[in-house]
Amino acid sequence: MTLTKDDARVLFNEGVLSADSDMHKDAIKIFDKVMEIDLNAEVLCNKGISLAALERNDEALECYDKAIQMDPNDEFVFYNKGVLLTGMEKLQEALECYDKVLEI
Repeated sequence: MTLTKDDARVLFNEGVLSADSDMHKDAIKIFDKVMEIDLNAEVLCNKGISLAALERNDEALECYDKAIQMDPNDEFVFYNKGVLLTGMEKLQEALECYDKVLEI
């Protein structure tokens, strides 16, 4: 059975609910499924958030960077990347992300 973009949206919402319930491993699996159907910046950003919550920081940064390549005007991605970089004590890079949020 082939899944549609509507199916991807339902799965995406399930992933967000899993992440909101601190079930980040489940959320990541769901976001991976969504990306097989509809790869977009929103899904990558949310996967990055779950990866960051599990302290998989390098993987989270990869997701944020891919999301930025797909949508360089998504302030949500820059904000979350800034939060992660702040936690990693990469303050100059974090500041650049926050500046981009204000610019957008």
